[in-house]
Amino acid sequence: MKKFAFDLGAVSRAAEGTAAIPKEKRDIAIEETLSKTREFENRWKLNFSDFEMPVEYVFNPRILPFGVGLRASIVRLAFFKLLGIGLLALAVGLRTSTGPHAGFSCCLSAAVNLIAAGHYLKIWDVRAQRRHPSRAALAARTTVGYEPLAKESSDPDVHAKAVRMAQETLVDSLRHTDWVSTLTVMAYDLALMREELSNHGGPAMPLSKETIAGLQGPMVFLGAFYRFFLHEGRVRPEDGDKSQLKGPRSCGTRENRLWIFAFVCFAGASGLFAVSTWGLLAGLDPADYDDEVLKADAMALYMLTLVWVGYPLVQIYARVRLSWVDDNEYPSSLSICKDFLFATLDITSKCGLAVYVATRAYWCNATCEAGVYTKAA
Repeated sequence: MKKFAFDLGAVSRAAEGTAAIPKEKRDIAIEETLSKTREFENRWKLNFSDFEMPVEYVFNPRILPFGVGLRASIVRLAFFKLLGIGLLALAVGLRTSTGPHAGFSCCLSAAVNLIAAGHYLKIWDVRAQRRHPSRAALAARTTVGYEPLAKESSDPDVHAKAVRMAQETLVDSLRHTDWVSTLTVMAYDLALMREELSNHGGPAMPLSKETIAGLQGPMVFLGAFYRFFLHEGRVRPEDGDKSQLKGPRSCGTRENRLWIFAFVCFAGASGLFAVSTWGLLAGLDPADYDDEVLKADAMALYMLTLVWVGYPLVQIYARVRLSWVDDNEYPSSLSICKDFLFATLDITSKCGLAVYVATRAYWCNATCEAGVYTKAA
């Protein structure tokens, strides 16, 4: 079987222009794209609008079987949700009629949403295949865009595999940067809510708000170490030896040690998450509060904290799904699933907090807030 060499640098140079190539090679590229498109339609019984364009300009289904429009629309929706609700929370927090506690909470949640929106804007660029010149080799291409690859005698399948892996690594790095920036602020905001509930008739907090906020950084660091340094416990094959990719791992081998270290990091991050959740919710019962505002705060704290459970569950699902593919590949179906699930969790947790504190500040202004805390005390 003929082997192809793949040089990202050569592809990047070739991407600057689509020099003429023999007609037979162009016809082969078009036919391959049509074949992949038909394969997708037959498997999923769907035909996205992206595939209705002239075939020369369809993004190759090797990399984007769901179409660039669908991939980009998921993160685009999350971006505008986070941006709009973040600005809403900021506007409510700056109102003169908003109480000091609610106003500070609104500003914190606004910061969380706006930081997350900035990261989603970057992810949107990746999913929309908007290529920076330095990353031209790591973007999906149309059929016409694959002409330079054919001219360079590179294998499109190897390029597709490299692009999928590189884009997923880049997107996950943006997610972790978002989390390390926002989780500390968000946890502090929720801990402030819990502190007020504890000071006005509720059980004492087992951990201080500073401790709960401080746990978020190490938690994300362990998760990042698991994802990027330990490759989620997946072993990259050496010298083309695929025997290391799948199957049981022998005790004491490099693969086994890598898997153990990855498990320890993930377990450590999960443990810090459990401690944070316990610190926010231990002993709290909304039924213990007679005041409707405090009862609403307690219920909101419960729901907004428990939503976080979805994040480690998505990571566990992804790792189980990856156990069925080679360790140097990343399936497109898992990638789009992660985009959808993480976007849903971010909108629910971050936007949910901002909407709640902004709405609460609206129906319980500064006078109402002072009366609630005075009566509860």
